[in-house]
Amino acid sequence: MAILIFDFLMAKNGWDLLEEGTEAMEQGQSIRERQSSSSIYSSERMDTDQQVVIFRLADCSYAVNIASVREIIRPQPITFVPQAPPHVVGVINLRSSIVPVLDLRSRCGLPPNEESRDNRVVVVHVDDQSVGLQVDAVSEVTILPADAIEPASGLIRGVEQHKLLYGVARLDDRLIMLLDLTRAIDTATTIDLSTAPVAGAA
Repeated sequence: MAILIFDFLMAKNGWDLLEEGTEAMEQGQSIRERQSSSSIYSSERMDTDQQVVIFRLADCSYAVNIASVREIIRPQPITFVPQAPPHVVGVINLRSSIVPVLDLRSRCGLPPNEESRDNRVVVVHVDDQSVGLQVDAVSEVTILPADAIEPASGLIRGVEQHKLLYGVARLDDRLIMLLDLTRAIDTATTIDLSTAPVAGAA
């Protein structure tokens, strides 16, 4: 059974995600359903503060806008899908829905990593499709001030993976890579799930 993980740190504005997230899920709501209908997934307006979920890949910190995040779960049994697009490791059965899972390390050009108890799957919803993103760990939910965000194209050049980013944020002594979800999961959207057998399916 999928276990929702809301053990994030407090956001800078004092919002306790643990308390609100647990209450909302008990009412059958998801994080995304509690956001504005004008939720943004990529190439976000960088003239406003952004509330994001920050996660780790190798020694780097990445983030996605919280409006795109449906839930965060522990790794689930994955069913391999023949001839799946690159970086798609397979599919999972998430409450009777088939969700493709993307190896975000591979997608970002990073080497494989050993499994850890900190590993998570961040389930995002983009363009009417849910996709799971394998990450090393989820660290926090926070608000990034608009004046701390710069376009990635002006900071990162000559690297293919920079096309997966829409911005870079400075947070204390860290750089946070802001993931462009539309580009990052583009390969996952072409997978044909109509005949895929899924572990745990009835």
